[in-house]
Amino acid sequence: MGDSLSIVFTVIVAVLIMFLFPMLDSWERQDDLSYMAVYSATTDFVDAVRNTGALTSSMYNSFLTQIYGTGNSFEVTLEHREYLVVPTGDINKPTEVDYLYHYTSEIESALNSGDVYAFDKGDFFYVSVKNTNKTQATMMKQTIYGTLMESFSIGVPYGGQIKSSY
Repeated sequence: MGDSLSIVFTVIVAVLIMFLFPMLDSWERQDDLSYMAVYSATTDFVDAVRNTGALTSSMYNSFLTQIYGTGNSFEVTLEHREYLVVPTGDINKPTEVDYLYHYTSEIESALNSGDVYAFDKGDFFYVSVKNTNKTQATMMKQTIYGTLMESFSIGVPYGGQIKSSY
């Protein structure tokens, strides 16, 4: 009886070593490749907007097509910090710098109406991309470890100052 139990245990360990861990490793590499693709697409997109000072619907749709090409679903957050110089009325400090914030819904509605979303030199533009689905690696880890894990595994924040106006 003891001999049978050790054989069953050995078979279970062999299955884990020979199949599950290499499969987990390959799915983790897939997540790494997806991250690199999303990072590259995000930096290219943001740098194009920063260099031209404008965001068009075709640029945005091309960006979304690239990141969704990884097979994952994403939450994309856009943020535009509009640079403003505000008069204070104080003789010692006549003006101060302030920022007016514009977020995803406002930017997307401008793009959907067919307009070019224009930026001014000195504004800031940020994009944050975060996956919303559970990747195969995350599901495998949940199975092996027997716990629930957060679905977030691919996230890219990127942004910077606009270099030229439209």
